Amino acid sequence: MTFTEEDLKFDEPVFSTVDDLKKFEVDGVNLGFGAASSVVTVLIDPRPDLRKERELVSNNLRTSVGLYRWFKRHLPMFRPDRIYLFNGRRSSQMPLVRLAQEAGIEFVTYEMGHSSDKYILVRGTYFHDLERKKKDMVALWERAASEPQRREELAVRFYNDRRYGSGRNFPEAKFKEHQAKGLLPPDFSREERNIVIFNSSEFEFIAVEGYDNPVYRNQMVGLEAIINDPRLDPDIRLWLRVHPHLAGLKNSQTEAIARLDRSRVRVIGAEERIDTYALMEAAEKVVTFGSTVSIEAAFAGVPSILIGRDVYEYGGSCYTPSTHDEVIALLNDRNLKPLPKVGAQMFGHFMIARDIEYRHYDPINQEIVGHPARPSALVALAARVRWYHPLRRLRYWISRKVKRYLPDSMVALATRVLQSNER
Repeated sequence: MTFTEEDLKFDEPVFSTVDDLKKFEVDGVNLGFGAASSVVTVLIDPRPDLRKERELVSNNLRTSVGLYRWFKRHLPMFRPDRIYLFNGRRSSQMPLVRLAQEAGIEFVTYEMGHSSDKYILVRGTYFHDLERKKKDMVALWERAASEPQRREELAVRFYNDRRYGSGRNFPEAKFKEHQAKGLLPPDFSREERNIVIFNSSEFEFIAVEGYDNPVYRNQMVGLEAIINDPRLDPDIRLWLRVHPHLAGLKNSQTEAIARLDRSRVRVIGAEERIDTYALMEAAEKVVTFGSTVSIEAAFAGVPSILIGRDVYEYGGSCYTPSTHDEVIALLNDRNLKPLPKVGAQMFGHFMIARDIEYRHYDPINQEIVGHPARPSALVALAARVRWYHPLRRLRYWISRKVKRYLPDSMVALATRVLQSNER
């Protein structure tokens, strides 16, 4: 694939913020969202100063624009029946999502499943499409209506996997490995009105379409508004559990957390060994900005206030305020009851029921299994499957295609990190 000079010809403004970049269009098509998603992922920062990252922004915009125009020119020649692509939200993926939707070409995005030995397929949109997730969740739940016990068993299994499962088999459970089971802060008193806020690592969804906070401009604005509101019941003791993904990071979010007024909120750091689940169950109620803890709390029978966007906003298991006044009223309510668990059951069922088992591929050992192909064909197929491992593809792209835009030291470091995580 070689871009022409025309492919990369466009007026490129100087962006200050991620919000500005997300609005950028070329040829009447939004290509800024994908670029913003990649930039934020690389920097691991939800609100970087993009004036200091002009080269990174430019490289990702050129990738988005170049791919969009290259594929638009060549797709009529390829005439694919179907396109498969990983995830769909980044600068190297979103252009093809836009084109396929525009041209009416069938396409499928794929991702790793809830369990690391399974995968997920999403047809006709990018993997994180929130409205599609809601529809798929409801459809899977209704499809299993004839087996109510089975679908509830799957829901229970999801929550048990997250709480008790191994980080190797269930990557989202990995954060528990450094926590001490049952450990609460030494100054935590069950006699007080303890309300625990579980934040999220904002860089993960700040540049994904459809996930804008419905109440506040961002999480930190929300936190400041809550802890400084004079209407908050003085008997309430607020706790902030910093998301484990923020451990060791220095970015705009962690710097803002460090500036919080500690007389108004007790901050439990991402590295602390405090048990998230013990904290959740000991709380009068929990508040999240999208963290899965919100739906886990609802499933555990703890009143849960969700001030963010995710598929579990649907189903009625979490309180979903739409204004700051509603947030304060819910926090002050001493008699706030847990909501029905059916929404939590739907979500848990969805997370397992959508997983697809590999038929001829062992993802752990990266081997073709149980396939009657000839040995030579088997080797070729195995090589092709390994090539489609997303980290392997990214490593190849960095080492062969992107290195002319990056310092050699950065290319070498990225290659080593990706290679070490491919298995």
